[in-house]
Amino acid sequence: MGLGDRTLTVTAAEMGGMDGRFLNTAWMSMFFEPLNATGRDWMKIQAFWSDPALRGIHETEEITEAESIIERLRAHLGEVTMVATSKEMTTDQYGWLDGAGRVWVRNSLIARFIDQGLKRPAGYSSALSKLLRTAGHMPAPSKKMRVGKSSHLVWVWGFNRKFAWGEAVPTPAPLSVLDGVEAAHRRGGE
Repeated sequence: MGLGDRTLTVTAAEMGGMDGRFLNTAWMSMFFEPLNATGRDWMKIQAFWSDPALRGIHETEEITEAESIIERLRAHLGEVTMVATSKEMTTDQYGWLDGAGRVWVRNSLIARFIDQGLKRPAGYSSALSKLLRTAGHMPAPSKKMRVGKSSHLVWVWGFNRKFAWGEAVPTPAPLSVLDGVEAAHRRGGE
């Protein structure tokens, strides 16, 4: 049974039973919060998942956890504002398209995605990097690069342009003060 980006394995005995207590236990172990499903709730879930008309839909819509994470990251990266040079990458909301067709973003953006978007520990970044490289979305592991006006040395991740931005990523004009104000406003005034 799919629960967001996770899978709950239900035995035939549990699926055929009338008691949903196992579901509450499984939910708590997967999400660390109580579900408090009643027997009536379980009967509704049971009816939904055993409906023959919906069975084909369930089977064709299932995607792996890795695919789900990649799609969520793609959406997250789509919110990045592109800048003309690495010197303009003053915050993690900016990305830079280099001459080799890679878009570079700050590690702090990826760390926030892992922490807030995936609810995973910081150490998950190496697994995410490997997953993205295996899928062909990152040509190389993250590295240190000088970015921003003062050329601070920070960790950055380089993605293939097509991954979240498609072919039509134009090289933007240099940023103005207004661009910075607008970007801050989009993030909620941070």
